[in-house]
Amino acid sequence: MNKKEMTADEVLHILSIFREVGAKIWIAGGWGVDALVGKQTRQHNDVDVAFDTGREEKIIEKFESIGFIVEDDARPTRFVLRHPDGREIDMHPVVFDDKCVGKQLVPGGKPFLYPKNAFTTGIINNETVPCLTAEQLITFHLGYTPLEQDKHNMKMLNQYLNIPLPDAYR
Repeated sequence: MNKKEMTADEVLHILSIFREVGAKIWIAGGWGVDALVGKQTRQHNDVDVAFDTGREEKIIEKFESIGFIVEDDARPTRFVLRHPDGREIDMHPVVFDDKCVGKQLVPGGKPFLYPKNAFTTGIINNETVPCLTAEQLITFHLGYTPLEQDKHNMKMLNQYLNIPLPDAYR
């Protein structure tokens, strides 16, 4: 199956579906970077979403009702909601503690942490959207060999937000 380009309009439509089920979500990945810089800077094949696991069952039910299928299921770390038309939502479940600190669980490894200050808003097509902060997105880009799209993301954060580049991206 070919991946379909994930356009800004598609991202906004997907966000409206999350709102319908009362899900707390934050855009991550490349669309998160583009939301922070306030414009689309490259083509995207998916949208990455960090979400509060409290509504996970409702999220899956709703997306399955409109044709998406759970695939690449590596829960509790991540899974993909994939539509037959090629749209993909890369889902990152986050469990919050009583101090509002989030953890994305990693079997056999240290969890990814989402501190209280890891959440902000950005702009997609002149609409304010929830997303992760630049600092949080940078943290997630460390510890592996970056792909070209990762290098692009870091360059955009540096260029538009004056965020220093990590050593791996210089």
